[in-house]
Amino acid sequence: MLKKLLVLFVAVLLTSSNLQAQYLPERGEWFHFSYSLLSFTNTPPELTQKWNSNGWQLMLMRESLFSRRSHWGIAYGFGFSSNFWHTNLNIQAVPNNPELQYTYLPSDSSYKSNRFSASYIDIPVEFRYRSKSNSRGQYFRFYFGGLVGFRMNSYAAFQSQDYSVKYYRINDLSKVHYGVFVRTGWWLFNLYAYYGLNTDFQSNSIVPKGLDKMHSLSLGLSISL
Repeated sequence: MLKKLLVLFVAVLLTSSNLQAQYLPERGEWFHFSYSLLSFTNTPPELTQKWNSNGWQLMLMRESLFSRRSHWGIAYGFGFSSNFWHTNLNIQAVPNNPELQYTYLPSDSSYKSNRFSASYIDIPVEFRYRSKSNSRGQYFRFYFGGLVGFRMNSYAAFQSQDYSVKYYRINDLSKVHYGVFVRTGWWLFNLYAYYGLNTDFQSNSIVPKGLDKMHSLSLGLSISL
């Protein structure tokens, strides 16, 4: 009799645990890696953007659900991102002048690469929704939030058939970037989009007209673990 009661107790315990696991949302992820194609909005007519402008982003996040059985929560953490813009905007130093010179390369110019880059330490915050997971632990997610980041380093690089040159500390780029983003997908994989609310060049910098009006747009894929 005792043996039967013990078996019944274990069966009830396993059944209740299984029902609870099916009801509760899946535990949130803590790691996100995103790879995006970059572009500028509100660009001056002289600027030509290349298709291979790209960026990547790494986020480490901690999550708090609104309640134990809630499918909604909030996450916060820190991250690192780096952007590489390939355009016809050429940045170079001028002898006996501490300020960099900005020019647009003609459309018939022959060169291998012309880009400028910036890296940031980011502080993201996002609101999260996750559906109930299926029998394989897979679920739908929709996360939206914002971030603020501080520029750590930057450079401009030009490479032709004959020579290459690289300039560091492009201080005309904004020292702080901030914007909003969306990450949505199924299981490990997501679509990712980010829009920068700040302009990419400082408004008080000496740059060609219109560059201080541009905003960043990122569209790509993200993996969540």
